[in-house]
Amino acid sequence: MSRYPYTDACDFIRSRVTDYSEVHGMRLPTISRSQASQARQAIALALGIPDEELAKKIADYARASEGDQ
Repeated sequence: MSRYPYTDACDFIRSRVTDYSEVHGMRLPTISRSQASQARQAIALALGIPDEELAKKIADYARASEGDQ
């Protein structure tokens, strides 16, 4: 089963909301996929576009920018 677009979009959002972990010595996500999904849905509503359309846009951007990180 594909993670596209919803899980990919949520993982991209989670990758941008991080905090440094002293225990792990790296930056880790501070929100869950569920919380990222709720944020994505709220943004889609505010923009007046379907959630699926926003999820695809975010997932496509995430895939295109993978090499830039």
